[in-house]
Amino acid sequence: MTQKNSSKIISVVHHICCGLDVHKDMVFACIIITDSDGEEKFVVQEFSTFTDDLFKLKFTLIYFFHIRNFAKLRMLIGLTENQPGTHAL
Repeated sequence: MTQKNSSKIISVVHHICCGLDVHKDMVFACIIITDSDGEEKFVVQEFSTFTDDLFKLKFTLIYFFHIRNFAKLRMLIGLTENQPGTHAL
């Protein structure tokens, strides 16, 4: 069976999500933000497993998942004013 290049295998369910890779000494967080055109932007950060860094991880996730001002989000992921995407997060 062949697949066309224009077809998607996985459809977007959440426009912003995070994957965590947890190790003994480090936690890696990959935050994926999908813009209105379906283009994905990735933010990857690493944290140690010490309490202070785990709190930094917590506040990083809170920051990304509770952004209410779409202009800030557009600036973070590098969108220009000419691109569509006015849905609220």
